[in-house]
Amino acid sequence: MKSGFLILETLISVVLLGIIVVSIFPTLNFMLMRVKRSSFDAQASQLLQEGTEISQNVLFSGWDNYYTGVTYHPVLNLAENIWELEPGPESGIEGKFDRSIELISVCRIPNNPSAYTTGDCLNSYVLDPFSLVVRTTVSWPESGRIEKIQSNLLLTSRISD
Repeated sequence: MKSGFLILETLISVVLLGIIVVSIFPTLNFMLMRVKRSSFDAQASQLLQEGTEISQNVLFSGWDNYYTGVTYHPVLNLAENIWELEPGPESGIEGKFDRSIELISVCRIPNNPSAYTTGDCLNSYVLDPFSLVVRTTVSWPESGRIEKIQSNLLLTSRISD
């Protein structure tokens, strides 16, 4: 009689252990994938911030040699130890990420300079030659699709009259 209870107790223990293992492993797998995804998000955010800050510093030195509607990427000029923007997107950063920086025209309403739009000036908006929007984009493949983050930074070289 006791051996029957021992077999029954062992069987119940094995079934409970199986249920616990079956429920824990998918959760662990999900958590590991989320940690990996968070790591990619953090790297992409760092690259986005870096690209935006480099662009801001380069353009504050003068943006006469840069054109709106053109995609750029940052390059360190080692001879002069300064950052520059080169035409074209940047790909394969850290083996996974692509980054592009686009300069976009700013249009304003003349009697309301705080109101602006980007791109082509329509209706009562007028091109503001003293302002640019810097759009930095970082993209990377993840789980069979392309993830992308973007930031826009409004730069003004001086206050227009």
